[in-house]
Amino acid sequence: MKIKLKEKSLTDKMIDDNAESGRKPEIPHREIALRAYQIWTERGCTHGFDSQDWLQAEQDLMLKYC
Repeated sequence: MKIKLKEKSLTDKMIDDNAESGRKPEIPHREIALRAYQIWTERGCTHGFDSQDWLQAEQDLMLKYC
């Protein structure tokens, strides 16, 4: 019986490559944007916090992938 292994996502591959080289992982722009959008909607779509949402999204994803 053959077991099919789940392929790594592009983000996982990038993180593995960066970990091997000792660099911080580079999280794709699209993932940061999606997380920032999620934060914005969770806050009730209040405008004027775009920079904070973006920075929070980056921090959340760094914690997730590191």
